[in-house]
Amino acid sequence: MKNLTRKMAVLLLLISGVCLYAGNAIATDTVQEIIQYDDGTYAEITLTESGAMSRSTTKTGTKTYTYKDASGNVQFTYTLTGYFQYDGSTSKAVSCSTRYNVVRGGWSKKSDDHYCSGNKAYGTAKFSNSSTSKTANLTITCSKTGKIS
Repeated sequence: MKNLTRKMAVLLLLISGVCLYAGNAIATDTVQEIIQYDDGTYAEITLTESGAMSRSTTKTGTKTYTYKDASGNVQFTYTLTGYFQYDGSTSKAVSCSTRYNVVRGGWSKKSDDHYCSGNKAYGTAKFSNSSTSKTANLTITCSKTGKIS
């Protein structure tokens, strides 16, 4: 019985260690910026970072432009994802992609341009409905040490 208790304690410690290590790779959203428009609508720009394992030299950064009406209802989202490599002295954007989701309000995507250059990923999309249009401009940067911004 004593031996079984000791084995269970060791097993629990191992599981706790794995959970703590895996927690380093969990992506978290942070609101970076709020853009307030004259008509009361606004956009929230959020940044998510993942791939932060301790010995990894790759990172993924995701920025999302969420456009909301004056009541806070989401109208559409536009998301840029950048894939980066870094080594402590340099970093580079390997590739990038975009996606969008129109939720309500008769919005439609009119254009989308995304590309990588150096250590940055860029995305610009124009959305419009019957009365107005909005342009989402997103940039993700990876530093030489792997900091995503």
